[in-house]
Amino acid sequence: MARGRRGANATEVALLMPAFAGLLLGLFDAGKYMLEASMVGDVTRMACREGSLRLPEDQPAAVAQQTVLLLLRQRGYACANSGDCVVTAVVSEDMLTCSTDVLLGPGKGILRIMPDRARVTDVRRLEVSFD
Repeated sequence: MARGRRGANATEVALLMPAFAGLLLGLFDAGKYMLEASMVGDVTRMACREGSLRLPEDQPAAVAQQTVLLLLRQRGYACANSGDCVVTAVVSEDMLTCSTDVLLGPGKGILRIMPDRARVTDVRRLEVSFD
C-alpha cells in the first residue's frame, strides 16, 4: 500500500510542478516589469520637474525632453531608434505635460507575458510665471 502511494505522490508532484514553476516565473516577470516601469516614471517625473522650474525663455518643454533622454541613457536605455523612446513635452498656459513611451525590449522577461512598453505621463504647474 505504501509503495503504491509513493508512486502517486511522485505523479502529483510531476503534474503540479510546471504550474508552480510558471507561477513563480510569472511573478519574476511582473516584478521586473514593475521595476522598469517605475524607473521610467521616476525619470519622467524628475525631468518634468526640472522643466517646470525653468524660465519661459529657457524653453521648459525642450529642457524636459532632453532631461528625460539623458536620464534614460544613464540608466541603460539606448533610445537609438526613433520608436524606442518617444518623449513629448508640451507647455499649455501654466502647465507642462511630459509623456514618455519607452520600449523595454521585445520579449522582455522569462515567460514574455508582460507588455513590451512602459508609458508614463506627468503634469506640472510651471513654477515661473509667464507674465
